[in-house]
Amino acid sequence: MNQDCNLKAGEDLITKFNSLRYVPGYVAIKDTNLQFQGASSDFARIAGWNDVDMVIGKRDCDAPCEIAKYSELFANIDKKVMKFQQNISSIEIFNSAVGPLAILVHKKPLKNHYDIVVGVFFYSTDVTEFVLKDYPWLITGDKKFTGKKDLAIQYILTPEASPLKSLSERQQECLALLVRGKTMKEIAFILGMSTRTVETHFGIIKNKLGCYNKSQLIEKAIDSGFLFQMPKNLFALNSLKSEITPNKSGSEV
Repeated sequence: MNQDCNLKAGEDLITKFNSLRYVPGYVAIKDTNLQFQGASSDFARIAGWNDVDMVIGKRDCDAPCEIAKYSELFANIDKKVMKFQQNISSIEIFNSAVGPLAILVHKKPLKNHYDIVVGVFFYSTDVTEFVLKDYPWLITGDKKFTGKKDLAIQYILTPEASPLKSLSERQQECLALLVRGKTMKEIAFILGMSTRTVETHFGIIKNKLGCYNKSQLIEKAIDSGFLFQMPKNLFALNSLKSEITPNKSGSEV
């Protein structure tokens, strides 16, 4: 979306983004207090509001549907986008007012004419059929880490937003698969490289994170919040599907 997100002198958020109500898809704008200042009709619908005007001035926690339960999850990324003035992409899976939904979300900071951040702008693509059809095993498995069956899942796809920034994108891919129970042989198969190369990557990962074995790596990843940092390439790999992974034999970390 090529929406101009910079405010001119004298403009206010609600006036500037009033036209968003006519934009197709799930689009919205929030101020620094995370109150909605503009939204599309499609977004209002999935959030449980009958009209865009009902959205203005509200927060995620005010949504008249299950989205309210996940407000803290959504707010965490909004705050990062504004604090670090960084674009962040994620896949968010949750129960909306119209049913289970998976959306690819792009968020970016909104600035005024003084180059000061005054909010966050986001637009989304519906990827429900793709994600829920091809990755149900991933979603079900990851929810076990949270201990809450109805909790939404948010996969951050931007490497620069990772809590383990010292790892390269390839190293993050390896670690993401290890946390989810994949062996060296399976990781090599999924990522299309040799087992020896994967072992080399893990040698570097252990040095960077100060870990000595598989258990420490997994503990470090989970404690840091890396579990839901999903390297974007993994969602494009058909071989990630559990039904086509090789047998469990293979070297361990």
